[in-house]
Amino acid sequence: MEIPITAISCGLITVHMPDASQSKFFIFQDLSEILGVEDNYLAEKKIRRFLKLNAPDSKVFFDSEADNCAIYTLKADSMVSVLKAIKIMSVSNLSISDSSIMDITEIMTSWERPKAQKWRTGDIFVFLLDDGVTKAYGQVLILIKRSGAVCALFGDKYSEKDKEKDKLLDPKKILSIVQINTNRLNTFQWEVIGNEDVAIEVTLSPQFTNHYYASHMFHRLANAHFGIVSWQNYYEDMLWKQSE
Repeated sequence: MEIPITAISCGLITVHMPDASQSKFFIFQDLSEILGVEDNYLAEKKIRRFLKLNAPDSKVFFDSEADNCAIYTLKADSMVSVLKAIKIMSVSNLSISDSSIMDITEIMTSWERPKAQKWRTGDIFVFLLDDGVTKAYGQVLILIKRSGAVCALFGDKYSEKDKEKDKLLDPKKILSIVQINTNRLNTFQWEVIGNEDVAIEVTLSPQFTNHYYASHMFHRLANAHFGIVSWQNYYEDMLWKQSE
């Protein structure tokens, strides 16, 4: 399954389109250098001031931090106003061109939000790791709601040649079982390849309900497990202890 493209470049700015998991246009990147300020709090302040004076009807929300400026809106025309603000206040003439704003305006105003991938308890999913070759796989064990599920990640690499589900779903090969959000299932970043009985029966205990991880944490855990990328944060916390 081809993953729908939902991030569009506009010069040096990347605009994320509404996708299967969220309904907003948004920018999340470091704008401090582009706007010639010390940090992204100041970048946000500059953009807010510009919009207040030049586009007061814009419906824009901010949630910035020192390293990144986060800008959200439900309306395409409000995001266009943000891009124009960045262009005008940029210290670099290369940040955004008039033609790139015209192009992305056309894309945003005609944008149709992609439908979510269908998935359910027992589904086996596969995803590509950072080396561009290795594939990891997991299984949905408990569906909590459309935005959350308890999933297992297995410690073996996935091979399309190995279709024997009893080997794929060997409980002894489980690397992690945690509750995660389902963003990457909804948006096809984790491709569902089939459905089988769950590899292991678990109950919805505080062990899972008290800890909730973003789906990209499985990606990081698998990369670290296979020695592709070094990662220490949460690694031990996410490992499945058989005695549990």
